[in-house]
Amino acid sequence: MAGVLLAGLIGFWLVRAITRPLNQAVRIAESVAAGDLTQHIEVTSSDEVGQLLNALKAMNDSLVRVVAQVRTGTDTVA
Repeated sequence: MAGVLLAGLIGFWLVRAITRPLNQAVRIAESVAAGDLTQHIEVTSSDEVGQLLNALKAMNDSLVRVVAQVRTGTDTVA
């Protein structure tokens, strides 16, 4: 009985350790897709989820630069 309880607790911990960072990545991706480029993305791990968050951070930074260049270009034209 104790083994089943321990296995259940370990399973719960593993699922939570995987889904929490993935949910964070999904929230960031959804906000960027909605046009919110003000997200502060903090990468605290170097595993696969950390690599995903790092890629989202790089994408967000790149989009911020592109938007700034477009605004400069439209100001110049105006």
